[in-house]
Amino acid sequence: MQLGMIGLGRMGANMVRRLINKGHSCVVFDRSPQAVNELVKEKAIGAASLAELAKKLEKPRAVWLMVPGLRASRPDHRRQIKSTAEVSRCAPALAPASQST
Repeated sequence: MQLGMIGLGRMGANMVRRLINKGHSCVVFDRSPQAVNELVKEKAIGAASLAELAKKLEKPRAVWLMVPGLRASRPDHRRQIKSTAEVSRCAPALAPASQST
């Protein structure tokens, strides 16, 4: 299975490591090139942009967003806006070509 991972913080990076260790292929993107480069050293496929991530994924594309969200106990509207913006930036790169033909 191939999966795209956007967001390589502690949770995203560790999920990629687990997937690679189980034999899956992961295309990774993060705003930090250093985070991408670290996982490339561990056999991930790096992408420098969301568009590149979409290009490197086989159809049908599967993408996992591991970006900060809201905490129920401490809503932070700036984080909600940031997470929504990440999703909005991904959509054009993935649709409609992400659908299998």
